[in-house]
Amino acid sequence: MLFAVTGASGHIGLNLVPKLVEQGHKVRALVHRSRIGLKGLDIEIIKGSLSDIDSLNELARGADVLIHLAAYISLTRNKVEENKCLEINVAGTRNVLEAARIQRVPRVIHTSSVHAALAKGPSYAVDHKTQLNLGPGVDHYSRTKALAEQEAIKAFKQGREIVIVRPTAVIGPKDYRPSDLGLFIDDFLKRKVPALVTGGFDFVDARDVSKGIILAAEKGRPGQPYFLSGRYATVRELAEILEQSSGVKKPAFTFPGRVAKMATPLASVYYDLTGKRPRFTRYSIEHLEKGSRVDRSLSERHLGYTPRPLEDTIADTVRWFGSGEFNRED
Repeated sequence: MLFAVTGASGHIGLNLVPKLVEQGHKVRALVHRSRIGLKGLDIEIIKGSLSDIDSLNELARGADVLIHLAAYISLTRNKVEENKCLEINVAGTRNVLEAARIQRVPRVIHTSSVHAALAKGPSYAVDHKTQLNLGPGVDHYSRTKALAEQEAIKAFKQGREIVIVRPTAVIGPKDYRPSDLGLFIDDFLKRKVPALVTGGFDFVDARDVSKGIILAAEKGRPGQPYFLSGRYATVRELAEILEQSSGVKKPAFTFPGRVAKMATPLASVYYDLTGKRPRFTRYSIEHLEKGSRVDRSLSERHLGYTPRPLEDTIADTVRWFGSGEFNRED
């Protein structure tokens, strides 16, 4: 089979594409800038972007399955970031779906996010029936992922085979342009994390997400959202597993979220002055406070999806970051 993949050079893509090749599939990958992690793979590269309709049509032409991974993640609140989220997550998804329609791609796997579902906190579980996260005060990333999912649902209602997957917080090896979680782990290993915050989230291995996407391509029911989750852990529990895997002591102090939020204006000034990517923001703390548990029973029943233990993921991730392969982009 020929798989067309957007976001092939992202964290999930760099775990998914080699797996597809290993299984004997042909892969055509859309790459915007970086090809790091894809070198040496027997795949076809299409240079382009989600706003370049010609490149999207070239990507989709003759494909049996199109997997849409590309997205823009933002944890800050300003108009520039909001516009980027709208342009890439919403308009970009619309363009991908249109190219797949024009090129008559039989099946599309739309990679959404747990953030597209309305979270109510760790005492609640989100599942495939949870409403989309479109209410007032929603951060740009969550809202635009929910809007993108609406585009996918619209295409399904028009008779298309669109399957939706919702990964939780992705962690694991091959995080070449490190995600916020990857940067946290790298900072932890370098003893640069001075303190922790309360709250938690569901963390999933990028390799398990890749496995889940392939299962969705094979078995997923069109129009159905499937959660690709791992295990819920508090930030402190995550740090304890990191300590066990690396031998680096976890920070002694854990600040309540409400206290940590008071420091976010100062952090914002720091990021503005240094030009570094914002990670410690009000949004990031709120995500940890609202980090609902995830009911993935539908994915288990329909797809046969099962994730590996979080301890195994952390151990492999620590080894990978220790190898020095990644390209840190602060």
